[in-house]
Amino acid sequence: MARFLTERTKSDDYRKLLGVISTIRQDFEALTERLTGPVAAPGLRKVDRIILYIDDLDRCAADKVVDVLQAVHLLLAYPLFVVVVGVDPRWLSHSLTSTYGAFTGTANSSSDPELWRTTPQNYLEKIFQIPFSLRPMTTAGYTKLIQGLFSTRSEGPPVQKPNPAPVLEQKGGPVHQPQDEVVISPPLPNGSKPQERPSAPEALGEDEFTIHDEALVINSLEAAFAERLYSLLPTPRATKRFSNIYRILKAPILPEQLEVFEGTEHAPGTFQVPMLLLAILIGMPSEAAILFPNLFDRVTKGHDPVEDLAALETLGLKNGVPSSLREKVGEIVADSTFPRSPDLFAEWLPRVSRFSFEVGRAIKPAFVSHNRK
Repeated sequence: MARFLTERTKSDDYRKLLGVISTIRQDFEALTERLTGPVAAPGLRKVDRIILYIDDLDRCAADKVVDVLQAVHLLLAYPLFVVVVGVDPRWLSHSLTSTYGAFTGTANSSSDPELWRTTPQNYLEKIFQIPFSLRPMTTAGYTKLIQGLFSTRSEGPPVQKPNPAPVLEQKGGPVHQPQDEVVISPPLPNGSKPQERPSAPEALGEDEFTIHDEALVINSLEAAFAERLYSLLPTPRATKRFSNIYRILKAPILPEQLEVFEGTEHAPGTFQVPMLLLAILIGMPSEAAILFPNLFDRVTKGHDPVEDLAALETLGLKNGVPSSLREKVGEIVADSTFPRSPDLFAEWLPRVSRFSFEVGRAIKPAFVSHNRK
């Protein structure tokens, strides 16, 4: 018996069939022994804990999520390891349900089916010792985040003006480059002279897209209005996306158009329209996929957009308008300073809709450039 067991232990007939989980377990055992054993040299410290952080697990496919959960369960069998997982619990539940049919079936016991029913919650409780849910973003937290993302003229660093315009040699004498555009050219070989720069329509076949420094600054009126959109932007991720896209929407506006767009305390700006549309698009994308095409169709026919947004029943939600959406939008458009020009909505709806997976192809008007002169 001893001779037989020794031979089988030295053979790899069984070992090669154990699979990756068994190999990982053996490696973890060896790692634990080495790190928790006596130190090799004086002055060195033992490793007390290895903390593994796993984030964005809800970005993985369902089968990969289950694989990670199994690996975490294996790691936690060793006191050396601590695992912290950041994940949307809804995706964990979906991944387990789609992988294991037992979570969707019925219990075999006829005496008390509910007692014998297994759920994803039962599975997760055997892995995660301490579940902890983050609190939703509060109004104060949203306001602080918006103030940080939308640094105003009085709070942010001064806008640096471009260097003096370079002089390009052209036929008929030197020509100064316009101050409101920045041109970056590759270095020229030694002794070479810059060639004549063709005009934008000739070079590109369309208007040149120019970013103006003034348009990159968010003023206090814009930041204050953005603070009112908290109910439409419930998460930090949505708020940051809103901030980034709004800057992209504003960037190509010409300096002479900024006064009307930004407005003043006595004459509110038209920026409220793209800002509200963008908040709806990001905060409620499924509803926006229905509302935006219908709203665009109605404003192009001259209907009052404020009346449509205040009621929302006219904009095609077949299953009824969510009360939360009506309250969130109605409170904002009810302000007497909110623009209600159909032409203004017809201009901004296509531009805002392009920043969406669902709405981008639903509205296809002719493109109008801010830089057209």
